[in-house]
Amino acid sequence: MLKPRSAVRTVVAGALLIATPAFADEALFGYLYTTETLPKGVFEYEQWATANYKQSQGTYLGLPLRSEIEYGVTDTFQAALYLNYSYVRAFANNPFGETSGPGVPNNADPNATYRRWRLDGVSAEFIYRILSPYKDPFGFALYLEPTWGSQESELEAKLLFQKNFLDDRLVLAANVIFEWSREKQTGGFGLPPDDPGAAPSTEKETQFEVALGASYLFAPGWRAGIEYRNVNHYAGAYSFSNSNKEWQASYLGPNIHYGSKKWWITFTALGQLPAGHAYNEEFQENTVNRRVYGSGGTRYAFRMRLGVYF
Repeated sequence: MLKPRSAVRTVVAGALLIATPAFADEALFGYLYTTETLPKGVFEYEQWATANYKQSQGTYLGLPLRSEIEYGVTDTFQAALYLNYSYVRAFANNPFGETSGPGVPNNADPNATYRRWRLDGVSAEFIYRILSPYKDPFGFALYLEPTWGSQESELEAKLLFQKNFLDDRLVLAANVIFEWSREKQTGGFGLPPDDPGAAPSTEKETQFEVALGASYLFAPGWRAGIEYRNVNHYAGAYSFSNSNKEWQASYLGPNIHYGSKKWWITFTALGQLPAGHAYNEEFQENTVNRRVYGSGGTRYAFRMRLGVYF
């Protein structure tokens, strides 16, 4: 006969086992990836909704949205296809009381409200797991995501790390991220046609990011944790030179996750820390209380990810 304490431990362990989702690849974080992939032959639909909210003043809301289909090609290799679309609304949001910010074109009226919906393009995603956190000392995977769009093309590469503790109840994750992009820019607002600044151009940018996260299973199916991002932005293609560095910003905040055998959902809320730095005049003018704005970032960032297996 089981003693009372043994019985309680057995019931709790059984509940946690029952609550374990059918597949281990569910997103425990809003902004980080873990190293698990879908099993061979399994499909998943995932919906992303991100809200980049508030700059130095006025009104700013950017809503990048993504609809994704993932497929387990093998037990260690996963491929996916995304449809990317977005909404932006901004008014008098920069430190000078003008309308600008991420997603607002240079030819937008700086004294008026800017709003638009747009189909941004498509992305492909490939994840190859080399080490499993359940079988090896730690998890390690490679990630590659090319994006094609009418306004911007991008290539993103990630190194994914994962380490589990406490019988997998505590998951620690780290992502090292490299991103190269080319974005079409409009000419400036109100400039005469013969002004050099009135002509469209292509802007090349490079970004380096380190993201860290922790997630703890506190009840059957439920996890809570924290995420941190440090983003470094450079002008020019394929350049991580300090001479080309434009700004750096850090974000920190909590997350909550629920997972079942058929679906899961994750919500993350981040705030930009007063620890940013601008390296050129453009971003120095758009830095307030050591938080970088302009085209660099927002005061808050919220993300929801919802996944359904089929």
